Amino acid sequence: MAARKAAEGGADTLLLEKERRLGVKPCGEGVSLSTLADAGLGFTGRYAVHTVRGAHVVAPDGVGEVTLNATDFTAAGRGGGTIIDKPVFLEELAAKAVASGVQLVISARVEDIEMSEEDVAVSYSVMGQRTVSRAKVVIGCDGVGSLVAKKYFSRPSYELVSGLQYVMANCEFPEEDMLYFYFGSQVAPRGYVWVFPRGEGYANVGLGVRGAPAKPYLDKFVHGRPEMFRSSTVIGIGAATIPVGGLVSPMAADRLLLAGDAAGQVIPLTGGGIHASLMGGALAGQVAAESLEVRDQSARFLKAYEERYRDPWGRRIERSLKAMRTMEKLSDDDLNELASVLTGEDVLDLANGLNTVRVAAKLLKHPAFALKVAKALA
Repeated sequence: MAARKAAEGGADTLLLEKERRLGVKPCGEGVSLSTLADAGLGFTGRYAVHTVRGAHVVAPDGVGEVTLNATDFTAAGRGGGTIIDKPVFLEELAAKAVASGVQLVISARVEDIEMSEEDVAVSYSVMGQRTVSRAKVVIGCDGVGSLVAKKYFSRPSYELVSGLQYVMANCEFPEEDMLYFYFGSQVAPRGYVWVFPRGEGYANVGLGVRGAPAKPYLDKFVHGRPEMFRSSTVIGIGAATIPVGGLVSPMAADRLLLAGDAAGQVIPLTGGGIHASLMGGALAGQVAAESLEVRDQSARFLKAYEERYRDPWGRRIERSLKAMRTMEKLSDDDLNELASVLTGEDVLDLANGLNTVRVAAKLLKHPAFALKVAKALA
């Protein structure tokens, strides 16, 4: 998205992709329809594989539950949802970028980035062949291990969650068009388990945890739910780290910008970053192109990117981070009781950093949560 928007703004744009194919990083692959719209894609296509009607959020006791339906998604401005085939989704985005004039190079490993007064030298290799390209602006969309960030930015509050996901076949679900989320210290310490059906018995089943090994908890979860997984088989495994500590600040320096995971553009409470990162990339590309028009690639000019990203995305990330910090302090008993208080709309607002003040006002009326939760969210 960053490359596409830069090219659409008139910039001569080179996109370097480290992997040999797109979509290597594991992903739950659930997105809102508004994500597809903002990506410039339709609601149907090769990338949209399974329609999502809603979600079940299950409390630690396995009994308490909050159900989210299509009305809740619409009220939250998300317009319903779908499961995507992320590699195909990225192929579509790459095709749009190339159609806009982007030069895409696959399997390009960036080895070094060197600044000068005139430009930035980017050294990269493709299948052992080394090349140096010079650019007026470099946008670091290079993930958690970002070379751009490590060399030229400070990320003291950069916090990671360990994520592990199984792709499973022959699963059985009472409602295959619903997503399932499970919380609790015995399920996923300081995180949660997700079960995203993909249709025809396939599902993405994963979890994010902090301070604990992921695999034992995921295996325990799968083995403890024979009603879903008695006949299932793991046909794929993926692991990744997810930044949940909020936005990197600053995200702009002389001739440099950060976007996506490298910039912490992830909704902390959910660990979802597709939509937030797409919008970060779009704004970074636009500002980079504008800097070429005015011949000013200073941090002072490029910080317009941060200002534009702040509302609504930066604020949403801040509110979700506050909600995450609050929720991780609650006991399993607290979460069980909370499930009896919150509605689907409340859960979506909390999870996505939307109208958290409204939820706080509601919780102030409940003595058990007035001090523990409501004041921290307000």
